[in-house]
Amino acid sequence: VSEDGFRWQAVDDALHTGRAGRFDDDMLWTMHVVRHPKQSLFHMYYTGCSRKEHGQIQRIGLAVSEDLMHWERFSEQPVLE
Repeated sequence: VSEDGFRWQAVDDALHTGRAGRFDDDMLWTMHVVRHPKQSLFHMYYTGCSRKEHGQIQRIGLAVSEDLMHWERFSEQPVLE
């Protein structure tokens, strides 16, 4: 996190891999954050892979935040396969 783009402070990861057996329990990457046009929420779309499939299938998950610091999964299921 930075207020000026020069001095940075490390913070916890926004999102961690999902619980065992979920579509995103192996890897997460390719996050893209957008502001919801009508709500005071931010949406983070991310790629997730599962251990069961050895990371061979990619699915899109959604997490939401009001402040860009604290994120919660919208669902334990992917929004796109």
